[in-house]
Amino acid sequence: MDSTRKVVKKLSGEGKGSAEWFTSIGNEHSQIVTFVLTCEESTDKLTPMCSGVTERFQLANQPAPKIMYVDRGCCRAQGPTALETMFQPWVDDGMVVCLDIFHWIHRFDAAIRTEESHSKYAAFKSAIAGAVMAYNKADLELLIGAVKNQNVLLGALSDEDIVQQHLSRDQLQHHVRRVTLGAQGTFWLVHQTIEELKVLLGWTRVE
Repeated sequence: MDSTRKVVKKLSGEGKGSAEWFTSIGNEHSQIVTFVLTCEESTDKLTPMCSGVTERFQLANQPAPKIMYVDRGCCRAQGPTALETMFQPWVDDGMVVCLDIFHWIHRFDAAIRTEESHSKYAAFKSAIAGAVMAYNKADLELLIGAVKNQNVLLGALSDEDIVQQHLSRDQLQHHVRRVTLGAQGTFWLVHQTIEELKVLLGWTRVE
């Protein structure tokens, strides 16, 4: 589930200026299941959409999703969050609300200089993204197999050589899912990445 202002800025004609937020719910294939245009991002405005999609799943006799990734509002100090309340039927069936990994990465922006003020910002964010995410092994093996089937001359190459020399970024992006490595693994990899960047980019600690 994600909210953005970018879509509503493209509205024209009588609809121009009639909404502030575009909020959508997508599935694991990045297909939009439902969406709503609202004048504010509030529980009152989003509840009808949330209730509608849970009812659709129930009528279609489909199980509740296991995880819902969101851009914010997933942390709880005490009691259920607003999002958990809006999706109460799914939460009761075991669904967990988690922060989307890309928005988690952007949480670093609160403690660092951003792209506009630091020349190494892009390198840092790219390194962090590479540390906390990996390619799905099964998807990658299928893609490597498909590439080898298209060109028999590649059959003698190792899978590593295929990935490095014969797979494009677009192929990886469109055919291979990205996965995270768990809380402990992510913590260790982020720490290791920051320490390596300090050496490679000439960063020094300021106490």
